[in-house]
Amino acid sequence: MFNNIKDQLDNPMILQIMAYSEYEESLERAVKRTRSYRENTAQYVYGWIENSVVLGVCAFHIQPDKVIINGMAVAEHSRKNGIGRAMVTELQMKYSRSLEAETDDDAVGFYRKCGFIVSELPKVHDNCRWRCVLSLPQPQPQPQPQPQSWQRCDIVIHKYVTEFVDLLRSKLPDNLTGIYLHGSLAMNSYFPPKSDLDFIIVVDNNLGAESAKDINRSIARYAETRPTMGSIECSVITCDTAKNVPDDIPYELHYSETWHQRILDGQVTYDPTYIDPDLPAHLMCVKRRGICLYGQPIDLVFGDVDWDNFIRAVLDDFDWIIDDNNICESPYYGVLNICRTLQILTEKNQKYLSKYEGAMWGITNLPKEYTPLIRQALLNYCSNAKIPENERKTGGDVWNKAALFAFRDYARKVRCVHAG
Repeated sequence: MFNNIKDQLDNPMILQIMAYSEYEESLERAVKRTRSYRENTAQYVYGWIENSVVLGVCAFHIQPDKVIINGMAVAEHSRKNGIGRAMVTELQMKYSRSLEAETDDDAVGFYRKCGFIVSELPKVHDNCRWRCVLSLPQPQPQPQPQPQSWQRCDIVIHKYVTEFVDLLRSKLPDNLTGIYLHGSLAMNSYFPPKSDLDFIIVVDNNLGAESAKDINRSIARYAETRPTMGSIECSVITCDTAKNVPDDIPYELHYSETWHQRILDGQVTYDPTYIDPDLPAHLMCVKRRGICLYGQPIDLVFGDVDWDNFIRAVLDDFDWIIDDNNICESPYYGVLNICRTLQILTEKNQKYLSKYEGAMWGITNLPKEYTPLIRQALLNYCSNAKIPENERKTGGDVWNKAALFAFRDYARKVRCVHAG
């Protein structure tokens, strides 16, 4: 197992392994180096671990196009067991980049055996130095994942949504106007690893606090059974609110993954006067591009959303993304939302684009210097690669902060020109 051990660098066993990668196997040098690793947030230290014992150590840092190996060593009693080669393989699989190392005569043979191309560097104190590069194998072309729509989605997703509708019908037998799908699945832009399932539920009358609490807990429990990484996001509003859309839109209940545990723990209060600033955007999506899953037709249930209120909701999210360093929190989400918001601000044609459509518009219409970043965000969003939950916001990718900040600054300028 190849895991992060940066918080264990005081371990004498790990220090001893690291000393093997130092000139003259110096423990003192290894201690100094670990100190510099701790102080450098861009530096990674991973260990090869078997039966809870660290047998190999690899220190490295990541650049946009390659991983630089700063040091690699294996415990003396565990050598010639393929651990060094295994760490090389894990690095390349994890980061999908070429690998590069600088080494001496003692280790250059290892890198050659692993397939690195070796070239001689100028000597240092009469000692030979070698640059070792392992390029990525050229992958076979893979078909680009295609966005899904409600009419053409995976069977498990269709079944999950249908059963969610059945759940709501059972919880609201005499108070349900309709259930409406919006967002990516309604707009032919759904990608299971990243996209949420978005719903607006309309009821005839106010739910009351106890009923809202019970329904929201049922939704939270159902969300735990989802077959996708993305979760449910939904709001319940009354038919009066849907038909006569106010400037500040109240809701009966709201569910999203952010609120999941608090809902189950009973830490959420329910008040029909609570306002959700995102609802103008959601209702605009329902009105323009939504799908009725159950109940009365959209045109009969939903009135028009004031365009200025819609813009206010969109800019609320947009302004958060371009504030401070927030774009780094979820880079693909930030970049794609910037694209579709810039389309709204600059073309003023009252279109409502999905993230996927916004990226395609950005690649065609925004300055070409931002195209590589937009393409990375789009490919990340479209990818079917399975990633851990804790890496979902970054899509499991490494992002160039300078490129993100440049795009953020460009978006700020456009916003000042077109939206004040």
